[in-house]
Amino acid sequence: IWIGQALLQLLPWSLDKEIEGQIKSGNVAYELIRPLSLYGLWFMRSLAIRCVPTAMRCLPIFFIGGLFLGLKAPVSCEAGVAFFFSVLFALFLSSSITTLVLISLFWTLSGEGIQRLLPHCALLFSGMVVPLPLFPSWAQAFLNVQPFRGVIDIPCRLYTGLIPASDALYYLGFQLAWTALFVILGQFLTKKALGRFVIQGG
Repeated sequence: IWIGQALLQLLPWSLDKEIEGQIKSGNVAYELIRPLSLYGLWFMRSLAIRCVPTAMRCLPIFFIGGLFLGLKAPVSCEAGVAFFFSVLFALFLSSSITTLVLISLFWTLSGEGIQRLLPHCALLFSGMVVPLPLFPSWAQAFLNVQPFRGVIDIPCRLYTGLIPASDALYYLGFQLAWTALFVILGQFLTKKALGRFVIQGG
């Protein structure tokens, strides 16, 4: 519970409201005249809105929980190092999901549907509400390969030693593979969206 609460802001359950407003109003045209990669710009902004709140929430929880409320350190030094890199990769994964959802707004009228659905999917499939190993056995095959697992479940289980440090490379690779897939898909959809993007009124 402590670790889940510390990493809560990693969940990709909110979008950059400024970018969302730019897409809806057409002001995204101003971003297109800048000599920057639009996807790269949005990814870095998504990274910022995940990184800063996570740091501001994570550090006090670990400090107070560790000193006064019995929060234990990682089971080993190797587990601690694996946890650190897993959180870093979870940050990249969550940002790539957020950026992909932002890009989807080019094809929707309001984007309300996916924005209402995303938080529930993120909470449920990340293991935040119910740890993934406690789901029925028939669901485990899906839960073990879906991307939200890499945001909360993997870092928590590395910290507690439920995933041995000797297996950490596989799970870190799992996080990076999903991140790479979402980044490639996001860049492709960005190019596709801008190829058909029309702004009314000049």
